[in-house]
Amino acid sequence: MTESSIKILRNALAAIPPMTLGSVIRDRRERRSISHSEFADVIGCSIETLAEIEAGQSQPTETQMDRISAELSIARHLLDEISSAPKSH
Repeated sequence: MTESSIKILRNALAAIPPMTLGSVIRDRRERRSISHSEFADVIGCSIETLAEIEAGQSQPTETQMDRISAELSIARHLLDEISSAPKSH
């Protein structure tokens, strides 16, 4: 691989936003066509709190993480790994 190819690849990777817990929750919720209000009810929080979780401004409680895992069919340990992952590339 040439030096210019490596540079192009690095620039492309840098442009990909990091996967965050909030982005995973939002993506899976939207793919399942679950509204904000319905999902907030299921996990036991307000719509505002859900928006903060999806924006990465707040972390769900342990109980909410369990409910998110069940509702979105994502293994709890994967949510924990995503939640604790570094925020940058």
